[in-house]
Order: sequence, then structure tokens, then C-alpha cells
Amino acid sequence: MLSRREASGLEGSEAGRIGLLVCLAMWAGLASVVLIPAITWASEIGSPFYPLWQAAPPGQGAYLGSRLLGLYALLILWFQCLAGLQMPRLRQVFSAIELRRWHARSGLLLLGLVLLHPITFFVGVARRGGRVDVPHWLIPTFDSGYYPAMLSVGRVALALLLLGGIVAPLLGRLVKWGGWLFLHRFNGVALLLGGWHAVAIGSETRSGAMPWLLGFMLLSIVLAVVDRLRGTPPMPMLTAGLGVHPAPATAGRWLFGGSVALAVVTGVLVLSPGPDLTVPSVEARVLASRVGSGSRVVLVDVREPQEFLEERIPGAVNCQVRSLAEGAAKLCRDADLVVVYCLKDFRGYEGLRVLEQFHPDVRLIHGFGLNQWKSQQLATAGSRVNRSDGDGIRILRQFSAP
Repeated sequence: MLSRREASGLEGSEAGRIGLLVCLAMWAGLASVVLIPAITWASEIGSPFYPLWQAAPPGQGAYLGSRLLGLYALLILWFQCLAGLQMPRLRQVFSAIELRRWHARSGLLLLGLVLLHPITFFVGVARRGGRVDVPHWLIPTFDSGYYPAMLSVGRVALALLLLGGIVAPLLGRLVKWGGWLFLHRFNGVALLLGGWHAVAIGSETRSGAMPWLLGFMLLSIVLAVVDRLRGTPPMPMLTAGLGVHPAPATAGRWLFGGSVALAVVTGVLVLSPGPDLTVPSVEARVLASRVGSGSRVVLVDVREPQEFLEERIPGAVNCQVRSLAEGAAKLCRDADLVVVYCLKDFRGYEGLRVLEQFHPDVRLIHGFGLNQWKSQQLATAGSRVNRSDGDGIRILRQFSAP
């Protein structure tokens, strides 16, 4: 028979093996989670670095980089919130000082990515339109339509993250304010609002495996909150496996290296060539004349359905970039001209790159998007202007009159 010590050793060895398998599975899952945003981003665009060598409107590279930064900012914010909720369990394995240092440093990297996301987008907008109205972009507005409202949700998330991630720790460290942890928890609200912002107007968040990843992120946060509220009894098998984990310092180095690589990729895209006159386009008033005259022009609005229903060019059809390839043949079947647009033609140009594989004459609006169309005082349709497509086309007929 085995002695008590030998039996205890066998049980500890078995727990260690199970714990190791659990942790290997966790790291495999973590690697998948980290790769999903990049894979989805690349597959959504096709060739992510095309602005470096192909004709592209000004600012397109910055726009693509901003999308990638936004995905990883949301992912790292989720990691941070999850780590904060599971801190009592992590302290069963790692020292509190080591964990606190890792949490603070990864938080600073997170704030860097979060700030770079809107900055690169603003760079793209500035290069596309020649200027950026800074107060307009900084002040949340919820009464100007769906897209501005969802951008404002992102601004509120950013403000809460700065409050919880910078102001709260500084108050705790510098003035020894005991309520700083309450403000620090605003990071969780920032995660929820950031996820809402991403799903509402992000392209990749509705493609590939990203919806599943976002669902998993939400479920994990809910389970972590429930686990935290119930308390943290020891978990011997998991603790034994966590002993073979890389230390937080090692994980921090990986996180730092990945963030630097992400910043380099984004920098390359931001510094890609500006305007290229070979991008095919049509003047807004010329297009209005052709639409009003009943020419065989197909207008493809690649924005989200909520944006399309609010306001659009009369007669346009709605199809997002992620679905264009499936319906391209039907859209382009009898058209002499196909015009793709969004608000500023960042998404519009992505749609053009898809549809030009199916039709010989696909263009953007010269001056870029619905904003340019409206700047020419041309009629639109939708709920915001209380006008049907038929009424809008009748107004546009004046441009085709002899």
C-alpha cells in the first residue's frame, strides 16, 4: 500500500498535470484571441497595405490603420478589465507587487493605443478633407444622426477610460484618496461603451470570427464579475498549472513588443502616399444629372443600414462592404456606371475595390462621399429629411432638363 506521503505526492503530481493542460489550453485560446482581430482586418480589406503601392484616396492608409488600432485597443481593454476582476485569483500565484506593476504598464500601453485610434482617424479625415474641426470631433453630439452619435459613444468611452485609467490612479497615489478604486471601475463602463461603438460602426466587428470573439469577451466579463462577487476559494489544479506560466513581466514584454509592432504597421499605413489622381470619380452634379435623367446608374451605399435609412442619395441601394462580393453580379448586371459611396468614402473606396472586379466602370463621387453631395445642395432621401427616393429623384430631374 502507498503511504500517506506517497499518495499526497501522486495527487499533487496529477493536479499539476491537469493544471498544466488547463494552462496550455488557456494559452492556445489566448493566441487565437490575439490573432482573430488581425486576421479579420486583413481578410476584410484583402490586401491591407495596398495604399503603399496602389491608387488610393488621401488618408485611406490612416483610416485602415485606425481600424486595426481600434480592434486591439478594445481587446487589451478587455484583458485589463478581466485581469482586474481576477486579481484575487492571480495573487494566489504571483506577487501583488509584480501584478500591480504589470497591470499599470499594460494600462499605459492600452491608453496609448486608445489615443492613437482616434488620432489616426483624424489624420485620415484631415488628409481627405483638408482640415479637421477639432471642437466638433471632441464634443459628443447625439442629435445629429446615427453615425455621429456612435462616434460620440466612442468619445464618452475614451473620456471614462482617461478618468479611470489615469486620473483615478493619480488621485490614489498623489493625494491618497481612498475613493480612487471607484473611479478606476469606470474602465468597465468604458469597455461596454467601446464595444458598443465598435459593433455599431465598425466593419470587422460584424465579420468572420469577430462576432464570436466579442460574444466570448462579454461572457467572460459576466462570469468574472459573478466569480468576484462569490469570492475566490483556492483552485489547486489551476494554481499548479499557473506555476508554469510566464511571469507577468514576461507577458508584459510580449504585450509591449506586440504594441510596438502594431504602432509600426499603423505608422506605415499613415505615412502611405496621399492623393492619387488615377482614382476614378464623377462630379456630384454630373451624377445628379444622370440619376435624374433615368440613366442606367447604380448607386451603392456601403454604410450600415441605420445610416442608410436616415439619409442617402435618392435611388441608392444599401450593401455593406462585407457583403458586396456576394451580390456584386446582381448589382452591376445592367449598369452603365456604378458609383459607390459612404459618408467620406473611406468605406466607399473599399467597396470600389470589390466592385471593380465585376464592372468596368466603378467610381467614387469627386470630393468624396455623401458629404460632398450635400455640399452641392443636392437632394437626399431618408427619414432625416422626410423625403422618399421618388421625390428626391424628381427634384434631381432639374439637372437633366435641357
